[in-house]
Amino acid sequence: MSRMNGRTRKYWYPILLKRDGSQCAWCGVSDKIKQLVIDHIDNNNDNNPSDGSNYQLLCRRHNTLKGIRAKKEQRPLAQYTRPVIDTMPATMQKNQEAEPKFVKWLKEYLKEYGELEYETCLVDGACIADCSQVTIGRYIEKHTSQYGPFYIWSTDDKLIHFIRLRTAVTKDVK
Repeated sequence: MSRMNGRTRKYWYPILLKRDGSQCAWCGVSDKIKQLVIDHIDNNNDNNPSDGSNYQLLCRRHNTLKGIRAKKEQRPLAQYTRPVIDTMPATMQKNQEAEPKFVKWLKEYLKEYGELEYETCLVDGACIADCSQVTIGRYIEKHTSQYGPFYIWSTDDKLIHFIRLRTAVTKDVK
């Protein structure tokens, strides 16, 4: 049973997301599809270094399987650590490069022009990040969440949607 308390979990989770990405270190499933948990790489709940080097994010299934397999099979725990990026499927590698590229472009665009029509963002963003408009739509959805750097603003008739940069005084208008 984990000895990590809620406050510690809340502190480390965003740090690990930024460091390792928002997917399970074993199967690569996104945190949008399955909940990720903080796992002790060496299965020692008392080993909590201040640099987070003993932590990784796993989906609940693989966190459980790792514990069961390690006990049952007596295999070295090194086999259960996060994979090197070269072992990730090509689509995941591409996504890890495309999303930051798109977000950087959109932030720069919005700082200069103030807003961008949603449909134009899909088309231009797909060209900039070299991915599909569906993927760009997912990025927009992710980054216009409650804590994201952008928000969606609609005209009074709700026919045209714009993306704007969120500021400290910005209130969402939907």
